[in-house]
Amino acid sequence: MTDRQRLSTRRYLEVWRLYLVSQNLVLKKLEREMQAAHGLSLAEFDVLAHVSASPDQRLRLGQLAEAVLFTTGGVTRLLDRLCDAELLRRERDPADRRVVYAVLTPTGHDLYQRASRSHLRAVVKHFGRQLTTDEADAVEAFLTRLVDSNLDP
Repeated sequence: MTDRQRLSTRRYLEVWRLYLVSQNLVLKKLEREMQAAHGLSLAEFDVLAHVSASPDQRLRLGQLAEAVLFTTGGVTRLLDRLCDAELLRRERDPADRRVVYAVLTPTGHDLYQRASRSHLRAVVKHFGRQLTTDEADAVEAFLTRLVDSNLDP
């Protein structure tokens, strides 16, 4: 037998279902807590996180859509809400007017800093505390393999 003994189809489905249920339960809690504490959805928080982490806290809309796994239209709607709340602003590239950047505003930066601290606490509370170090290593190895095997060539 190999290190990774093959599971039965039934077992695959049981593990898959548990993965989906656990992810759904944790994400619902994270969503509720983010909304209650900061008035942000997790998708909005994710957009702020990606823009905040980018050079000069600005990111091309196409790159943003790819990073948050949304369509360009979906990102445009999210960006509209975040711009209306003055957390982000749109900025055109002066060299190529077709290119639009999402730029973090000072208000967006401040909110993101607060939200990221509480998000980290919530992730630890609802996910991290459930894992031992060995389990975290095993889950990380498995999820890395899963991501790598499903990336488009």
